[in-house]
Amino acid sequence: MPNSLFALLVVLAQAVAPAKATLSEFHGLRFLEGSWKGSGYAPGPFYESYRFVNDSTIEMAAWTDSTFLKKSDSTLYVFRNGEIRSRGGEAALVRIDSLGYHFRRLTGQSAGWVFRRISPDRWTATLGGGRT
Repeated sequence: MPNSLFALLVVLAQAVAPAKATLSEFHGLRFLEGSWKGSGYAPGPFYESYRFVNDSTIEMAAWTDSTFLKKSDSTLYVFRNGEIRSRGGEAALVRIDSLGYHFRRLTGQSAGWVFRRISPDRWTATLGGGRT
């Protein structure tokens, strides 16, 4: 039994490795640009905006309501050294596939999130769950 517990602790402590990406793949996130109303979150709708600050930086802002006047949070997604990271480097892109751009926190137990383009004016962010 102690060996099983030790093995479980080793697995839980492993860090997630960022995927290698290209600048072109980073630019593939341009579908995020704009101001958006999100749904499917327990407390109710939420409001976010994304904008490319330059060719290697996206600014994300969370807003308190649909007026987009009062910012409640913000982060940057940056392309640096062949990696796409967010939240001051605490999270990173770990995979791009037909389901979208998969991000995970590099430490801890967060299940991550996936950005997926559905159409020219619609995309989804799936939080937690699934295999990211």
